[in-house]
Amino acid sequence: MRSIKIQIVLLLCFVGINIGGCKQQEKQDNSVQVKESSSLSVFLTRVSSVRLIPIYDDYFLGSRVELVPIDNSFILCDMSNDIIYRYDNNGSFLNTIGRKGNGPGEYNHISNIQVIDSLKVAVISPFSGINYYSLDGEYLGKDDADMLGLQSVITDDYLLTYYGYMPAFSYRLRAIYKSSSTQDYLPTENPVIPYSTTIPQLTVYGKKVFIIDSYNNVLYYYEHGELGVCHVYDFGKYQVPDDYYKAKDPYKGAEALMKSEFAFIQRYLMSDYCSITEVAIQKHSGLTFSYGLNIDNQWSWFGEDGNQNEKVFEETPRVLVGNTLYTLIDPDRFEGATTLFYDYLSNKSEVESIDKGRLSYVIGEITLL
Repeated sequence: MRSIKIQIVLLLCFVGINIGGCKQQEKQDNSVQVKESSSLSVFLTRVSSVRLIPIYDDYFLGSRVELVPIDNSFILCDMSNDIIYRYDNNGSFLNTIGRKGNGPGEYNHISNIQVIDSLKVAVISPFSGINYYSLDGEYLGKDDADMLGLQSVITDDYLLTYYGYMPAFSYRLRAIYKSSSTQDYLPTENPVIPYSTTIPQLTVYGKKVFIIDSYNNVLYYYEHGELGVCHVYDFGKYQVPDDYYKAKDPYKGAEALMKSEFAFIQRYLMSDYCSITEVAIQKHSGLTFSYGLNIDNQWSWFGEDGNQNEKVFEETPRVLVGNTLYTLIDPDRFEGATTLFYDYLSNKSEVESIDKGRLSYVIGEITLL
């Protein structure tokens, strides 16, 4: 089974869905209590329809792939191999976007990609700067941005870059404005060994950028030059201990953490309809998965009970657009996804004719009520 992994830990994931958006900056109490569950029934009652879209293996895709739906098409970015492909709405190949290398119009070590104004694709890398391409793959130019962090996002007014707990920096987040002035946030008091992330730390929604800060249980947002708190997740007994951050020897602190059970935010998605938080927990007993649905700030939790047919959500959520959740499903989960969502499938005849032996991935287009 291919899946995106945080490299330093084994994971248990929670996914929370917040219908109505993040309004916590308007509330005094922005805490979210994470709970475990073993049934997906709560989520299924919110599903209106599902379309499963095959991506065949004619073009190689590795194990770390991000998905961006745009302009009636899909962009798949293979982070492991620095390859970007674009497919039409039915999964047929359209074109590549740029190519790996060190020459003009090329990139390497992609940290993330971002679609700008639905017209061009920014391919961001601390090593290659920011290269721009049309949706058809035409090279449009480059910004030789300095001091890019682990991941960065571009807005009309500034570039926001996340350094995490890199030892060369005394802060974890920097805003670089068009005037070339900068503002630093999230100072680091003690050196720690952070997890090695392979998933987005920064999520753009409108004028907001949401920030996942390593093992921190706080989800931040940045808007209009100010850093605020969207959610504070209460992991209970899985809370990362303060000793991890206060240890004089960061290696001993990390060693102690890896021997414990702990939770952290892994992925955050946002649209004008809902938001999704993916939280990971390392447990001694191994991996299980649970999900949470929040309507009007009332959270209900659901999860997977060990039935293989229901194990289709593990690290699959990628993007929210309105009330549609896009997931990226491994081929060995395809039959389970088909079984789980069969009653909701809007393209049953197409799904039944999919060539399972040629699958590279399956895009799940899940419309929520």
